[in-house]
Amino acid sequence: MAYEEEYSCENTLCSPKAGDLLIGRESALQASSTCGLYDVQPYCVVTAGGKSHCKECYSRQEYNQITNPNSHRIENVISRVPSDPDRWWQSENAVHNVSIVLNLETQFQFISTIMRFKTFRPAAMYLERSDNFGQTWKPYAYFSNNCPRDFPDIPERPRRTLNDVTCTNVYSQLTPSEGGVVAFMAAPSEMHANLPLYSEERQNLSAITNLRVTFTRLNTLGDMELDDSTAIKRKYYYAMYEWNVWGRCSCFGHATRCRPKSPHELENMEKVYGVCECTHNTAGDNCERCADFHQDKPWRPATRESANACESKSDSKLTFQWERGHDIFMWFKRTLVPESSLMN
Repeated sequence: MAYEEEYSCENTLCSPKAGDLLIGRESALQASSTCGLYDVQPYCVVTAGGKSHCKECYSRQEYNQITNPNSHRIENVISRVPSDPDRWWQSENAVHNVSIVLNLETQFQFISTIMRFKTFRPAAMYLERSDNFGQTWKPYAYFSNNCPRDFPDIPERPRRTLNDVTCTNVYSQLTPSEGGVVAFMAAPSEMHANLPLYSEERQNLSAITNLRVTFTRLNTLGDMELDDSTAIKRKYYYAMYEWNVWGRCSCFGHATRCRPKSPHELENMEKVYGVCECTHNTAGDNCERCADFHQDKPWRPATRESANACESKSDSKLTFQWERGHDIFMWFKRTLVPESSLMN
């Protein structure tokens, strides 16, 4: 669940609950290719052993298990409980270059993603993000069963640092023919153990307004290279059961909860909202600045050691007065009042 009761973080880092950013965002998902959007499209299901049987895709209307079970639109990849094995997204036949995009309404903190496929996983694909609503894009990772061929400028090796962008062949093999996954974690724990949660390095890596996955080459059994007939092409397409994108609202440690961007939206307990309910005298959708009249010192992200709350001059004056009054009282207690009288 994305919702969690507030806890006290008056003097330390606040951390909103993480959840699946896709839940409640059907309209924020886009796919460049979907089967059957305009007319019925036949396709065939093939296994690694070469056996196949054929069906039809018709996605003009949204999926319904009873009345429209052959619709395979992109919103089908959003996780549901209980899961439905007949619900998935599917591209058009024999289209290699296909992209899927999640467009968020404000900035979020990306944690990880996992995709579970109905057919062969893509032979080649890459994952990228934007932190400025799609104006510019930065790569996260590349995946291919032949990295030198598909992405010759990207090193094929494990990541060594948070900012490392590499290619791996781990998730691009022909098997399994169904249920294979592709996974990526933005900041593995072993790479950031000594970095604060909202350090510039981690923030540059995890801040997203958009997340895009681009498939560039289909995994096939080799027959499509020899025969480009319609019968062969019907066997190859991308199909995904589920896409999970884990993240939380980005509040720089100054909020425990977030609310909808629109004041008219009814709250969904499972949805991760993006507008922070700021504390520590901060303001903005992401608590990225000091609130009005609390700008006596520069804004800073919270840390585990300090809330780094914004302060007004009156806050500073009151703090000084309290500390001075406390010091005077302690001096008075030690020097002017006999200890025995204080105990009576």
